[in-house]
Amino acid sequence: MTALPTKDREGINLICDQCGQQLPGISSTLRNWDVVWALVSKHGWVGSPLAIGPHQCPRCSSAVPVGPPAEHIEEAARNPRWNASTRLVRGVAVIELHGDLDVLVADSLREVLAAACQGDGHVVLDLADVRLIDSTALGVLVRAHQVLKRKGRRLCLAAPSRFIIVALRTMRLHPVFPIFDNHEQAVDWATVNGR
Repeated sequence: MTALPTKDREGINLICDQCGQQLPGISSTLRNWDVVWALVSKHGWVGSPLAIGPHQCPRCSSAVPVGPPAEHIEEAARNPRWNASTRLVRGVAVIELHGDLDVLVADSLREVLAAACQGDGHVVLDLADVRLIDSTALGVLVRAHQVLKRKGRRLCLAAPSRFIIVALRTMRLHPVFPIFDNHEQAVDWATVNGR
């Protein structure tokens, strides 16, 4: 969920990251996430007990099926929950990611980033097909950033979702990574700014 201040700055509006539905006017004097989450969950919101999502409004949470139909189980077996592919574009490692970045894929993400960090150029993460990120995956990105920084290179993020931008700002990590609208812009920047 995204929290935005009300126009009068006296409260916050919570917005579902999936559909955009708002829960307006939560008191901004509530600073403790446990208290805020208890209040929000009374309104039917569901999700992670942590401030960083995923969270869903009542409409989105009721649309989630309890168990997948048999034909969806077969489809899920053919399409993994998460995958990554790496290619070299003008000397820049571009990692295209698919699926949410969370604790379940953190080890795989770490391996992909470690391999890309072995090269000579900057690294671009194409996040166009990634909706959510959790604190574990953010930690993996920060570690890759540190490895590249020691080598005089950068980890760039391309096409992050609104949820990812909010997570980066919440954790005060948005200045750490150059962020671009798409991987082409990131590669152009990386090419101009050398290795």
